[in-house]
This record gives sequence, structure tokens and C-alpha cells, in this order.
Amino acid sequence: MATSQFEPEVGQKARIRVNLEAPVAGIDVSKDKLIMYFQGKLYEFANDRQGFEEIRKILPKGCKIGIESTGIYHINLAKYLMGEYDVRIINPFILKKFKDFRGKKSDKNDASRNSCKYG
Repeated sequence: MATSQFEPEVGQKARIRVNLEAPVAGIDVSKDKLIMYFQGKLYEFANDRQGFEEIRKILPKGCKIGIESTGIYHINLAKYLMGEYDVRIINPFILKKFKDFRGKKSDKNDASRNSCKYG
């Protein structure tokens, strides 16, 4: 009797492997620029609609994105990305504590840490 790949034969356990890990990006936000860390690379964009669109061209749908909360400067980016991505706003106090543990603070390091804190 034939069984599907999802039905174990008598006496066997079902083994289905699903990769639930989505790629993760971190974005450090300032008034004028965005620094994004994604898959080991750093990218820099303007903090405007054109920059947001360039980010969408790089990131696959469903990607997880950690964005540092920076006053009002992160709000438009977060709203723009929320429909297609799993966006999380990260408290800068948490990042500072992580920095104290992991080393020097910089925009590039913050972008990387945003992805680490999320993923």
C-alpha cells in the first residue's frame, strides 16, 4: 500500500522538516540616512521614500527586520515596510546594553546588532 510522504508507514514516526528561519536584517536609522546590515553586508540609503524602495528591492518578502527606535526618524520606514515584512522596533536602551557587552558603538555596528537582537 502506497503512502504519501506525510504519512508514516506502520511503526514509523513522521519526520517532516520545515525551515522556519526567515532571513534577518538590521537597520540603524538617523535623520538623513539608513544603514542596513543584511547577510553579512552593509548598505547605506537615504532616509526617504527612494531609500525605502531600494531596501525593498534587496530584502526578500517575509524577511524579519529589526529597526532601532530613533525618536521620529524610524516611523515612516517602519510603516512603509510593515505590510511585506516582519518589522520589530528595538528600544535603543536594549541596544546600548548589548553594546556595553559586545563593544564599540557605531551606526554600522548598530545595524548589525539590530539584526542580532531580532534574529
